[in-house]
Amino acid sequence: MNKFNGKWFDGASLCALVVAMCTQIDARSLGRDTLDEGLGYATKTIKLALGDAVFALVVAYFLARVIQTRSWKRLWWPPLPCFALVFALVLSLLHSPTIFEVLRAGGKDAVLPLREAIVEIVQWVGYFLVAPWVFVNLLFDRRDENDAVNRVDLGIRALFFGVAASAILATVQTVSFTQDAPRGLWTSPNIYGAFLAFCLPLLLETETRDERAQLRLTFLGFVLAIVALVTLTSFWAVLALFLGLLMAAIARPGTPKIRIFRLGVVGMLVVVAVLSWRNIEGLRGFREESSRIASQTQRVKKQLVEWQVATRFGAPRERALATGFGPGNYQSNIGTLYQYDSVPNEERMPPDSNNLWLVQAVSTGVLGLGALLWTVGHFFGLAWRNRGSWLGAGVVGALGAWIFVNFFHASLVRGAGLVLAFLFALAVVAASNQSDSSAVKSPEKS
Repeated sequence: MNKFNGKWFDGASLCALVVAMCTQIDARSLGRDTLDEGLGYATKTIKLALGDAVFALVVAYFLARVIQTRSWKRLWWPPLPCFALVFALVLSLLHSPTIFEVLRAGGKDAVLPLREAIVEIVQWVGYFLVAPWVFVNLLFDRRDENDAVNRVDLGIRALFFGVAASAILATVQTVSFTQDAPRGLWTSPNIYGAFLAFCLPLLLETETRDERAQLRLTFLGFVLAIVALVTLTSFWAVLALFLGLLMAAIARPGTPKIRIFRLGVVGMLVVVAVLSWRNIEGLRGFREESSRIASQTQRVKKQLVEWQVATRFGAPRERALATGFGPGNYQSNIGTLYQYDSVPNEERMPPDSNNLWLVQAVSTGVLGLGALLWTVGHFFGLAWRNRGSWLGAGVVGALGAWIFVNFFHASLVRGAGLVLAFLFALAVVAASNQSDSSAVKSPEKS
């Protein structure tokens, strides 16, 4: 009875975590937003997303379950790139001239850069080390060697629910609130767009042994793709979505007829995107602003100007090229670099609408950027080598969309990193399933 209850709670905790990670609802805020209060200086308010709060509870529960079953040796553990990324973050903190210059100067705000760095490291340790560990061991449970439980279908259905809930809310927002871009259950339309861009290629690949359930899931995935194309305001998220769909369709093997059909589905969605892009009056302004280079207030859009400034971050500072400003300190330091290009810093760039790769390079240097690329590349390689399954092909498309969309939207802000960790875990499960299938087809010689 205890084992049965434990497995039931494992599945329930997995579903709760997957649904919660599809949102960015604030569970709690820490600190004061001094800029909005009119005090003349800015301090960053730390906000705890609902997904992160549920994640902390699931981690505590999972640790208790592992201690109860004494199954540490049977767990899957994160690979070397995940630990290398954490090491690069810590190294960036210890070698950051910016952080320690501020600390030496003292003052009431001297501790803020260090706090931001510590918060960033804790967040990334959770997303790139702990979250994949928990997701893999809940999805493909090997704690009981005699009864390995595969909960992939359960997790995917929870993901369907989370994506559908966000898309439905975004549809309501599109109709009701024309002054704001739709953002679903997220705090930013850019993060909402990125979320759909790398979730839908996976959901459209979903298969199940039950033919009726398969038809329902296929239909639901297609409907969600149409809703996404109608509600998205980010031109780059739409491009990332189609890139992911194409990568998944090409990666997965099949007969020529099946390949043509799969590409035909992508073509139908392209038609929907083209027809709806300029025909929804309430979203036209947001969509035009996201896709054009020119800005209403500047000769070139601020995002592109900031990229120009960020690419030269290593020139005036020793050690900045290797280790950067320090984790979490991009926003507070990028403004000082404008003077080297004689570019006016007219407005503050929201952190979720920039280039993640440049943000990572400026914050943690070339070492941090290399470690991040190594980590993402490791799991992408796992999915690519096992693209013969729907799960492997779906993760290839999802991670391909994630890599592209982060050239325009930094989608590793609070809560959103759990979705990436879930994709990492699915890549590991796809590889494990492929290994098990190979073992069955090629039994040991007597």
